[in-house]
Amino acid sequence: MTIPEEWVTGYYVAVLRPSGGNPSYVPLIVRPSKGGRAPVLILGAVTTWQAYNWWGGKSLYPGSSVAGITASGTRAAATVSFDRPHSQGRGSGQMLRYEYQFVRWAEREARDVEYASDLDLVRHPELLRGRRLIVLPGHPEYWSREMRDALQAQVDAGVNVAFLCANEIYWQVRFDASPLGDLRNVTCYRYAERDPVAKTHPERATIRWRHLGLPEVGAVPRPRPGLVRPHPHTLARAHSDPHRAIVGCAGGSSRSCVTTLAFR
Repeated sequence: MTIPEEWVTGYYVAVLRPSGGNPSYVPLIVRPSKGGRAPVLILGAVTTWQAYNWWGGKSLYPGSSVAGITASGTRAAATVSFDRPHSQGRGSGQMLRYEYQFVRWAEREARDVEYASDLDLVRHPELLRGRRLIVLPGHPEYWSREMRDALQAQVDAGVNVAFLCANEIYWQVRFDASPLGDLRNVTCYRYAERDPVAKTHPERATIRWRHLGLPEVGAVPRPRPGLVRPHPHTLARAHSDPHRAIVGCAGGSSRSCVTTLAFR
C-alpha cells in the first residue's frame, strides 16, 4: 500500500469489509514527513505485536502456538514474521488494546505530536533527534540491539523518555529479511543454548537483556531526586474477587503510595 504524501502522521486502521462476512482491520502507523519535527514522538511497539501474533498457528509463546516442537525447544516459534495478518484485535494486533487510548487523549488535547513505530528506531533513527520527549505508551517488550542503542543515544543526549507501560525492553531479538524486504522476520529463542548465533556472538543471543548484563532499568531514565513523594490514595471500592482485592483494604480506606516520573 502506498501512503499518499498528504497523509498526516498518526495511527490508522484500514477496514476490510468482505461481502457476507465480518470486517477485519489492518493497523498502520504513518511516520512524519522529512519536514516534520514536533517536540513529542510517540512510538508504537509493533515488534511486540508480532511476538504475540499467533496467526498461522505460531507465536513466540507456546501457549498460543499449535503443532509440533520447533527450534525453540517448545511449540513456540523461534522466528515470527511481519508478512502475515494479526490474530488479535480482529486484525489490529495490540494497537487498540494498549496504545489507542493514549493516542485518542493526545489528539483530543491537541498535543503537538508525531508518530513512528519501534522499527523506525532501526530504519530511521534520525526521527528521534531534536525531540523534547519520546513516549512509549504500549507494550514494548521485544527489542533488537539496534533499537536499544538508538534510544539510549537519545537518552544520553538529554532527550526525555516516558515509558507508560511495564515489561519494557525485556527480550533481545534479531531482525532478518524476508522476500518482502528488510526487518520482516523477528527471532527470539529465549535460551542461549538454543540460539545458534550465541556461540559466536554471545552479545546477540536472543535472551533476556538482564542476562546480557543490560537490565531494562539501564535504558529507563531514573527519577530525579525530589520527584518521588508519597501521596495519599483513597480506595473508592474494594474488589469482590479475593484474587484481585488489595489485602487489608476496604472501600473508603486510605493508603500512602509512591508515584514516580521517569525523566532526565
